[in-house]
Amino acid sequence: AAARLLPRLDPPGRLCDASAVSYETSQPYGLLVRLLRRPLGLVSGDPPARVRERIAAATSDGEDRALLESLFGVAVDSGHELAGESFAAQLDACMERFWRARAAGDAGPLVLALDDLQWLDASSAERLGRLVHLTEDAPVLFLCAMRRDRRSPAWGLKETVARELPHRQSEVALHPLNDGESRALLA
Repeated sequence: AAARLLPRLDPPGRLCDASAVSYETSQPYGLLVRLLRRPLGLVSGDPPARVRERIAAATSDGEDRALLESLFGVAVDSGHELAGESFAAQLDACMERFWRARAAGDAGPLVLALDDLQWLDASSAERLGRLVHLTEDAPVLFLCAMRRDRRSPAWGLKETVARELPHRQSEVALHPLNDGESRALLA
């Protein structure tokens, strides 16, 4: 669906998309890894050497490279490990640089389409809560879809965006189709 939106943008946009999955709700940064795969030229199951090669090609900063390798679980033991708040803070800065670089230029806006966020892990929700601030000064559109689940970390993300960036947020509530609407959709 997001791909149909891109030609309507002026100039046409570029799409990076990812869906949260139910079996990763307790896996930290699961959605971030999924979102990074396409711009890095990766697919699920790529061998560690390929992941490191693609990360190296996409980053010029050694710290960002090490951080992304750690995020993807392919880091070569460097003798120092980041964890907790330190890792999160450095990941925030790395993600901002990464996506800001991809949004730069005349190629049109960058659309980050995120689906099934009701299954978003808490760590990804926190990082996305920081990353949405890119919309203030970079041509980035976050297109997010989720079920209305107030217990989900995505609901907290939605509330954060509504509170901190109300001028950058639009919400469209979709309701379940009735039987007639469902039949019409399938016809």
